[in-house]
Amino acid sequence: MKLRFRRWTKNPGIGGVLETPEDFVVREILHPKLLRKFQQQKYILLHIRKRGIPTAEALRRLKPYARGEIGLAGLKDKFSVSYQYFTVKNYTPCHLENPSVIHVSPCETWLSPGSLLGNEFEILLHGCDTRHMKVIGEVAEGIPNYFGSQRFGSKGNNHEIGKMMVKRSYKRALKLINEQYGKQLTNMRHVPKRRLKFFVNAYQSWLFNETLNRYVKHYDKPYFREAKIFGADTRIGKSVPDRILREIVTKEKIAARDFGFPDLRLSCRGGERSLFVRTSVSCTPTGTTVKLVFSLPKGSYATVLLNEICKKPFNSKEHTK
Repeated sequence: MKLRFRRWTKNPGIGGVLETPEDFVVREILHPKLLRKFQQQKYILLHIRKRGIPTAEALRRLKPYARGEIGLAGLKDKFSVSYQYFTVKNYTPCHLENPSVIHVSPCETWLSPGSLLGNEFEILLHGCDTRHMKVIGEVAEGIPNYFGSQRFGSKGNNHEIGKMMVKRSYKRALKLINEQYGKQLTNMRHVPKRRLKFFVNAYQSWLFNETLNRYVKHYDKPYFREAKIFGADTRIGKSVPDRILREIVTKEKIAARDFGFPDLRLSCRGGERSLFVRTSVSCTPTGTTVKLVFSLPKGSYATVLLNEICKKPFNSKEHTK
């Protein structure tokens, strides 16, 4: 079950590498209504800046000052400077250096992944071949909306665990889970439900990526309509992506009902996701250094766009250290 990301653009890439976290800056875009000034304080909205640490570590460091659950709109790469929003019910002012809290305001809505409109990026690539800048114009016309390698975990096998769960190979799945987290659990029910769902979601993402891989292989025009993410409530139709998905599902020997797990009190529903996305990319070359500025809708990965521009395996494993 390899992770594959087929190239869509035809022009050669510019190459390039990131040298410091400051070369990868990402800012979350929230719905404007969440940033309005409120007279009543139902929740507290924290705007934070983190550098060189994953979102999970930022949450761990904030936990002593939040006293309770922390709501968030998205996860951000470790090798980056990230500006994120969190919601908390209680907050004690603190002077952390990383993450640093740069603004505090009242908020009426608890943040969740649906709260995020998208992300803005400023990328600085070093050692580029600026003879091939035409590829950036190609990218602006549309790129495959793959789930990035970050979706599949640091070991790149979360989707394999999810498939084992769907196939009801719980013993094999539990062995990999224990290896991944250094545990000695003896029953799948002992694994947090949120984590189990994360593994199945990774398999659903892999199925979507495979649908996209086959589309890229056989078609030469971008498909800007929605395609299905296969899950417990999915009904496959007659569109081009649906026909491709049906072939994959048949080969995998799975059915929608397999994504319901009554024994684990868990169900992973399907959904829809744009097969291709458009974005406007501003580029400023200075010698062999190129600055890229662009935004992407929620759920789309900057590393996928960089794969197309650089024409090299540009993923979280390569720049997250």
